[in-house]
Parts: sequence; structure tokens; C-alpha cells
Amino acid sequence: MSPGSDTPARVILGATSFADAEAAMGFAIALARRLNGELMGLLIEEETFLACSSGRGTQAVMASGGAATTLSPAAMRAAYRRDARVFRKRLEEAALGSALRWSFATRQGRAPLLLSQAAQGGDLVILGYRAPKFTAGHVVAVMGAVLDADTLARAAHLARESGRGLSVLARGDMCEAVVTAALRLGTPVRVIAADDQATLLHRLNRLHAAIVFLGGESVPPAALPVVIEAARAPVVLPAGTAG
Repeated sequence: MSPGSDTPARVILGATSFADAEAAMGFAIALARRLNGELMGLLIEEETFLACSSGRGTQAVMASGGAATTLSPAAMRAAYRRDARVFRKRLEEAALGSALRWSFATRQGRAPLLLSQAAQGGDLVILGYRAPKFTAGHVVAVMGAVLDADTLARAAHLARESGRGLSVLARGDMCEAVVTAALRLGTPVRVIAADDQATLLHRLNRLHAAIVFLGGESVPPAALPVVIEAARAPVVLPAGTAG
């Protein structure tokens, strides 16, 4: 990051599987290319999954309805190693194709905490999430107590570049300011009032988002897992909010 610049040094794409990473890779490439930043891939061996796999008789059922597979910590780690190889290869191909600097790492632990630890001031963090493909899914931004102009600008740019609509969840008393800011950016916007966490989760879950940008202090760290589940999409958050 150059002195006096607020341009993120890196876009960090973190995921607990290659499938989740792949769902967000196009967005990560677009953000890193626009920001001229390094693209970092981080495969997270989620300790919760590893702990669950140690139970006697633990099985996984394929989403397609296929036969159940018996899990063990060894099987889970082997699966993580396979995903790491594919993730690294695809990340390298995508980054080189876009002339981006890139790096890759694996870590074991809790995904939000590890992403927070990996991030430095100014980085953008994307938590990959494989979800049903909603072809008309909007780019969504979530505002906190104040309007986060940088987050809104990034979301608006990505909406224009990807040909998607832009939706913003904000407190009722902030809706007019969001509309004004979006118009200055040249981006039509749908603003949805959400004055408390329960309303935010309900409305976020119904939006069928393609990707969700979290503005500064828009979500308490403890609430991040439920927000990710409600989003059902890749989530972009600034450094310091993932812990």
C-alpha cells in the first residue's frame, strides 16, 4: 500500500473447501484487478469439521443424495490436501491470466478468526461460500451505524462491472443518504431498511445475493457466522471485523 493511500494491499480469498473458494474467485479477481492488489488464497482446515469427524460412526451425505461416506480426521485432512492443490492451481491460473501478484497458504483453525489474523490494515477479506446459483442475484452492501463510502463504492463498481443490481441494507434514517451517495457513483440502488439484527438477517436471507459487502462495524464479530449463513453467498469484509 502506497503512503497516504487507502487502497488495500491484498484481497484475501479464504474458504474451507475449493468449492467455496471457486464460488467467489471471479469476484476476488475483479476486486484485486480494480485495486491493483495482490490476490491471496487461504484454504482453512476448519477445526470444527475436524472435531466432528473424530466422532464414532460420523458420516457425510453428498448434497446430490449419494451414498454416505464415513468420516475420520485422516480422511478430512486428505480431502483438505486435495482441495489445497486444486485451489492453488486455479488461483495461480486466474491470477496470472489477470497479471496479478498472488500467494497461497493453508491454515488450521476457525475460519473467521484465521482470516482476521491473516489480514493486515487495508486488506479486503472474502469468505468464499458455495450457494445455489441465482443468475439475477444482486451485489449487496450492509451499512453499519454510519455510511461506509468505500464499501459502497466497491459494491457499486462490482455491480456495474458484473451487470448486476445493487441492494443496500441500512438503518431507516440512513436510506436517503445511501441513495444520494449511490447516485453520485452513477449506480441505481435499492435501499432496504434494517434497523436491528433480526430484521437484517431476515431480509438478507431473502435477497438471494450474489456477493455481500459488509461495511465497517456493520456486524458484531460474534454475529458474523449467522450473517454468513443468512447471506448464503461470498462475504467481503474489511480487516479487523472477522475476529
